[in-house]
Amino acid sequence: QVSYKKQFLIYILLGIIVIASVEGLVRGYEYLFWNCPLTDYDVYSELNYFYVRQICLDFRYLAFIEPDVVQLKPNQHFISINVNNDGFRGPEIKLEKPDNTYRIFAVGGSTTMGHAATSDKATWPAFLEEKFNDENLGINVEVINAGINGAYSFSETYHIRDNILKFDPDLIINYGGVNDADLWIENPQIKTTDEVKEEYEGFKFKNYPFYRTPFMIFTLFFADDYKEQAFPPKTNPHDKVLEAWKSRWIDLCKETNEKGVENLILVQASLGTGNKKILSPDEIESYPSSNHDLEFLRILDSMAGELDEISMTCQNTGDLRDIFDDVSEPIYWDAYHTADVGNEIIAEEILKLALPIVRDGIQQ
Repeated sequence: QVSYKKQFLIYILLGIIVIASVEGLVRGYEYLFWNCPLTDYDVYSELNYFYVRQICLDFRYLAFIEPDVVQLKPNQHFISINVNNDGFRGPEIKLEKPDNTYRIFAVGGSTTMGHAATSDKATWPAFLEEKFNDENLGINVEVINAGINGAYSFSETYHIRDNILKFDPDLIINYGGVNDADLWIENPQIKTTDEVKEEYEGFKFKNYPFYRTPFMIFTLFFADDYKEQAFPPKTNPHDKVLEAWKSRWIDLCKETNEKGVENLILVQASLGTGNKKILSPDEIESYPSSNHDLEFLRILDSMAGELDEISMTCQNTGDLRDIFDDVSEPIYWDAYHTADVGNEIIAEEILKLALPIVRDGIQQ
């Protein structure tokens, strides 16, 4: 007769085997069959199918933290994405700027962070760093990717003040506008550490990134109801969005000017902001058409119209809305995000605006 103690241990072992088996099946299902829209898009058609699926999984696993404002959780490493110990995408950096180095921080949302870029080196900040160092300026140019999915002018300027300035940047480049124009947040809040701690004390699937079974159960059976409650219909009141966006950057530039930090404020490209003559089937399908989307485009137009006033404080501004007009190949995989080819074009256009700033800074 088997003792109760041994029976208990056997049941525990069987339970572990069942849990591990289910987790293995879930991970296999998620990797092989779970919906990955990128595999259907024109801009990824020439890439390995399973690598594109891996990109989807990497972004699904990507974790965020929120004391204060939403930021990338530091020290995350996946096949296509690496987040360093400071919460920036890409390699590790030192707090103290190295000698003979010009340090640039790229700030923005997911289009700067490089959502669905094939690697850390295929984001526009990484391309920009490569292009700067091809110029043989006699100094190392560092471009640090501080993009954060969903970031907009409120969180971007907070992130600069609270985190980026301590790294002694020479130039801050903001490639943005889209997230402001897409969704108006009436009273943005800075969450305290205690508030965030209280939120995380309960069971939340995002707290357990290495155990996928609860996440999959939630996604299959409860996600639609959660989205209806957590994400109300978007609003984007034109005048409020425009004034908030403009005033936040002007206020930020006043502060950075006193610290000797240059700024380059850019209105980014999006489907419909320019006149891209040849559209792929995916771009046609994603093209803005709803009342919300059309107002979104009008807001971006108005942002570009405010750049002259902003430049009185921020010195350096640029309108990149039409940079893809003469590009015939597919660029966008949705209304805002670009694949690697688009990211490199963005970097080329930013280089034209930023290179004179960097040269002047080096000579001073």
